Amino acid sequence: FNADIAVVNLAADVPATVTPLLFNRTPPVPAMVGLEVKIIGYGQTTPGQFNAIKFSATTEIAALDPDDTILIGNETARTCLGDSGGPVLLDNVVLGVDSYTDTGGCVDPAHFRRTDAYVAFIDQFAGTSPPPPPPPGAADPLPTDTDDGGGCSTGGSPGLLLALGLLGLGGFAFAS
Repeated sequence: FNADIAVVNLAADVPATVTPLLFNRTPPVPAMVGLEVKIIGYGQTTPGQFNAIKFSATTEIAALDPDDTILIGNETARTCLGDSGGPVLLDNVVLGVDSYTDTGGCVDPAHFRRTDAYVAFIDQFAGTSPPPPPPPGAADPLPTDTDDGGGCSTGGSPGLLLALGLLGLGGFAFAS
């Protein structure tokens, strides 16, 4: 793999009703293992049966991988075939996108490509930059709600689509 992240510029602005989300810019730390996260996708819910309905679930960070991925899922909630490119959210911030599993089935946690490993690529093509640091003593600026609205923001132009996923394999796309 080179990566499973793409940036696409749209011909028209996205509606103002689409609330953008931040993407993570910093490497994960060991203390994150076990934290609750949200996964979203259109993958199979019954093996071998096509699905066209968006689902989301709460699961956990299972492990930090030594490369550009993070292992997401547990025995009760994990992604499946067709979820490739779907996001994993921590406090409504996109940590990464579903990329692959070690077994190719729907029984193990999945490796998600981390957005922090591709910040330079995303910024270059999306025209984004890091947000300014908060003033000293300020509250955490990251949003904390986890609604099912989807979405991934890079803070770029309103006509930008950040497509995170396996291109051409039914990946998941986010509007900002």
